[in-house]
Amino acid sequence: TGAILSLADKLDNITSFFSVGLTPTGSEDPFALRRQTLAVIAILLNNGYALSLNDIVTASLKNLKDTNRSGEIAETVLRFFEQRLEPLFLSEGYGSDIIQSILSLCAEIPLKEILRRLQAVKEFKGTENYNDFLTAIKRVKNIIPATALPSLKVKLLHADPEKKLYEKFTAIKTEIGSLMDGHKYSESLRTLSELTAPINYFFDNVLVMDKQEEIKLNRLALLKDIWATASSIADFSKLQ
Repeated sequence: TGAILSLADKLDNITSFFSVGLTPTGSEDPFALRRQTLAVIAILLNNGYALSLNDIVTASLKNLKDTNRSGEIAETVLRFFEQRLEPLFLSEGYGSDIIQSILSLCAEIPLKEILRRLQAVKEFKGTENYNDFLTAIKRVKNIIPATALPSLKVKLLHADPEKKLYEKFTAIKTEIGSLMDGHKYSESLRTLSELTAPINYFFDNVLVMDKQEEIKLNRLALLKDIWATASSIADFSKLQ
């Protein structure tokens, strides 16, 4: 009960001050908002609450009168939390690239699960096939456009390497979904790394930018689907 009351009190202070523009600047923090933010993080982690930062910040903002700016205020508060998390995770022994690969998920996922993901990625970096997988998945990321693509059409997959990549991806996608639902992040990463050989076989034997626009877009759609699944675990483009 004490932890919940403390959490509510500190969140109310943080969101209220932010809503009226009284935010810390430089070394100035007259209302100790940085300390209260760290306390909120500690309460969430020490008690293992299945609450995301977005959940609690949004709930806290419901008590404010100026509801028209709730989205803007929430975004600013969440960014403030994020700035406190990075040095905290660094002090726990996680590398900067590992933190960056997970940091974008911190608002939506409970912090206890963020810690488990960080540990899973750290362990994965120490495995034998990590470098080969990272090179392969970055090839996927580097070629897909930021713009929208048509949905994948299986009937347009005619080359053997793209068929094999699609078959392997389809086979592991559901498994990864189940593992993620069970918070089995290390197992998810190991399963995802099974795509290394099919990805390399695909790139080594298929011209993604085919002269036929339909074929090209379909191959990019396949790669985009793969990246979407991979990035639901971590942003591998941030890893070294």
